[in-house]
Amino acid sequence: MSKKRYLILTENLGKTAPGLVFERLVREIALRHDVVVVCLNNYTNEASTNVLSGSFSGMHSPLTPRTQARLSRFSLSFIGDDWGARLNAALLEKVLNQGVDPQAKFDYVLSLVSFRHTSPLLLAERIVRRGVGEKSIAYFVDAIPAPLGWSVNNIEFRGLQRFSARRIKRLDALFSSNAQMLEYQLSLVNDVAHLCTGVLYNPISSTEKIFPLPSIKKLNFLYAGSLYGKRTPKYLFDALKKVLKQNDKIYLVFVGSNIESQYLSDLNDVERAHVEIKPFASDLDSYYRDAVALVDIDADMNDDVFLSSKITNYLPVNRIILSETGKNSPASRLFSGVQSIVQCGHDSDEIAKSMLRIIDEAATSSYEDRLPLIKAFSVESVVDQMETLLGIRNS
Repeated sequence: MSKKRYLILTENLGKTAPGLVFERLVREIALRHDVVVVCLNNYTNEASTNVLSGSFSGMHSPLTPRTQARLSRFSLSFIGDDWGARLNAALLEKVLNQGVDPQAKFDYVLSLVSFRHTSPLLLAERIVRRGVGEKSIAYFVDAIPAPLGWSVNNIEFRGLQRFSARRIKRLDALFSSNAQMLEYQLSLVNDVAHLCTGVLYNPISSTEKIFPLPSIKKLNFLYAGSLYGKRTPKYLFDALKKVLKQNDKIYLVFVGSNIESQYLSDLNDVERAHVEIKPFASDLDSYYRDAVALVDIDADMNDDVFLSSKITNYLPVNRIILSETGKNSPASRLFSGVQSIVQCGHDSDEIAKSMLRIIDEAATSSYEDRLPLIKAFSVESVVDQMETLLGIRNS
């Protein structure tokens, strides 16, 4: 395999959910190739000093997220362009010009893209047009714009559709984090024959985490992460009411979540005592250790394109995963037939039956059927896949 030169552009590296995904990718690519990273906003000192020493440049944007969102919303609505992204692209270019040899040439300019963070695409276009980079490639960790159901069909949405389509047309390769998201993203563009496309899963960086089963005195169902958009705990709370009638040792534990009061107000005092909410935790291992099962909640809709980032954190943990998901979702496709991932719809009766089944099977459940998934989602396999799609390595 020949060594390549990468210029990687991102607004996030570390700290945020997409930033952590991007950091894992960058670390692995940097182990194999010559890498220069230009970053805006959330970048980690660890990434710059330990992994990418001598090849990392970063700065903080003067735009607050709220100001950028307002600027982007206004410009997308009225002229179909994203001024917030263009301003951040100019800032990224300033960092590039200050920290990178102007005579340097790159085989690939890789844009790492997430919701509201599309400026790398704009800068990549300029770099390739100037002949500094040979090919422009992009990894979309989010669907841009989020499809209807998550988004409203208004002028801002349609403006972002056009903006995103123009950017995709100018790429040489487009990668998304699951097949449905890739299909959706490509549907925005009329002609994609020139594009190299493929799926790169959100990579996990850890190997298996094997914890002894907790005491049966308390049966925790753990949800680790935030709830937003079309993801709702409503059906899980309704299921809790039903399972408590058969087993009063069951608890729902939410870590890193803010549960809206409307859902808690539907619980009586006894039921409420079986819901624990921890807004923040720096280390989830102790919560994994105390859980009998891990809970994932997808959007309350069918034909979704998002796979939650927390599911990739769950995969290496030796606990049954309760996956509440809609029809034809990425989770329903990827995890079909995996016995240690119990899938159910957005239905309280179905969830309640699944919770009781998990309690019965927890002590004897095997996680070997999950090993191929763990391998496929490993950062090494994800970067292998990217190199194969780009023709850097043989398949």
